[in-house]
Parts: sequence; structure tokens; C-alpha cells
Amino acid sequence: MLSITIYLDYNLNMNEQIECNKCGWCCQRSACPLGIYLGASIHGECKFLVKEEEYQYLCGLITRETSEIKKIAAEELIMAQKGCSHKFGPHPVSLLVELLNRGLKIDSIGWKMIKQETRKELLNFSQNKIDPESILIALGQFDRYCEQLENKNSQSRTI
Repeated sequence: MLSITIYLDYNLNMNEQIECNKCGWCCQRSACPLGIYLGASIHGECKFLVKEEEYQYLCGLITRETSEIKKIAAEELIMAQKGCSHKFGPHPVSLLVELLNRGLKIDSIGWKMIKQETRKELLNFSQNKIDPESILIALGQFDRYCEQLENKNSQSRTI
């Protein structure tokens, strides 16, 4: 899994389930049973997915609910924040953001290794017949995000 490689590189405990980091990748792939029951399509992005900020999403079924008891019930039904539920782990960009927040430097050897290994793993996953389209989309997003960060980093060094 993509997330295992990245997390192991930063010596995190892999005996635990990977936490949900609200990347939204699972809900972009398909709606949960509650979402489907309430009218979301079985295939494709859930119509209740709400973008909080770049690569950070929330469930609209929970955020729009005013009753605290219904909010808690919805969280339990969709297993909100119970761990990553995407087959391939959290979205690679959301993991990269997390690592940058933990101190990863763009011009470090670790950056180059993580970028190279992540690309290789995503390309390998795209050969899988389960969900190659979402993997290739994630690869494109990962490449664009890395390029933006590297451009911003090189511009800040020339100023």
C-alpha cells in the first residue's frame, strides 16, 4: 500500500490502522451505504462530499445535520474518522501534506525518495483491474502538486 511505504519512511507505527485524514478519496470513488440510501449514486463521487480546503473533505450528511444525536448516528453509520477505508490508503497528496507539516523539506533526499517511490507504487496500482482510473487521476494530482511545491521552492530561493 502506498501509505505504508510513506509512513514507514517516517518511522510511524504501522501496527495501527491508518487514521482517516479527511482526504475524501474513498467518497470520491463511491458513496457510502447511507449516502446511497439518501440518493447518492452508487458509482462516482458522492454528492454529499463537501470540500473543506485543498485535499480536505467532510461529509455533508454530518455537517448539515443540526440534531446532535442524528449527527452522531450518521457518523457511526458512515464510520466517519474510524480509519482509512480506501483500498489503497489515503490520497497521496494528503499524505504528502501531512509529511510536509511534520517537517519534510522539499529539497531533501527524503522528498526525492518519497516522490519517486510514490510514483512507482501508483503506476503499479494502476495496473490493477480494480480501480485504475482513480489511481491515474491521483497520480496526476500528485505530480501537479509536487511540481507546484518545487516551483514555489525554487522561486523562494531565487528571491
